[in-house]
Amino acid sequence: MRPSIAARYAKSFISFRQQIDDQPLEAQVDVRNVASWRMLEKCGYTREGLIRQGKMVNTWCDYYIYGILVDDLYKYSSDATK
Repeated sequence: MRPSIAARYAKSFISFRQQIDDQPLEAQVDVRNVASWRMLEKCGYTREGLIRQGKMVNTWCDYYIYGILVDDLYKYSSDATK
């Protein structure tokens, strides 16, 4: 199955970010947006928490916090080359 445009973009961004910065990446995604959080998981992000009725951008909703650490970035890069 061919990866979506969003997944390809996210993987490219992770690779680019790895080259310029050693800081962890974080993402917030509405719990109802299943496609987005599945895509983050496919790209190597780890679900780190759930915020209940928090403010995300300009709306109040439940949302997940995802993160990927520098060590995860290196692991992802080596896995991608196999």
